[in-house]
Amino acid sequence: MAPIRHMMDMPGGHMMSEAEMTEMMGSSSGHTSAYLPLYLATTAAGATLLTRRAECIVMFKDGTTPAEIKQHASEIEAQGGVVTEIYDYMLKGFSAVIPEAMITQLQSLTGSGGIIDYIERDSVVSV
Repeated sequence: MAPIRHMMDMPGGHMMSEAEMTEMMGSSSGHTSAYLPLYLATTAAGATLLTRRAECIVMFKDGTTPAEIKQHASEIEAQGGVVTEIYDYMLKGFSAVIPEAMITQLQSLTGSGGIIDYIERDSVVSV
């Protein structure tokens, strides 16, 4: 894969050159293409971060209120995630692109005593 040669359009309108990105990542080769699996996220404070994210479906247990679901969705967005759909009719939950660290936090809310029923990586299923 060829190195990134153009300016990267960053969240918040900031433009980052290849040299800035290389310096930020600590690579001396000048090739940043190895870092393409990383996504750029903007925190609530506006700081730009590199973070791994995954598409997931988060389902809540019966008895969880819509306000609790929306609170967790807001926390994901505050940590740089993107909530793509909220399910509040027959199912209770949401689908989102979630930072890996946040997935670990959400997993602590599963099991007995937790309000999350399960977290599933979003994928194509065939039968």
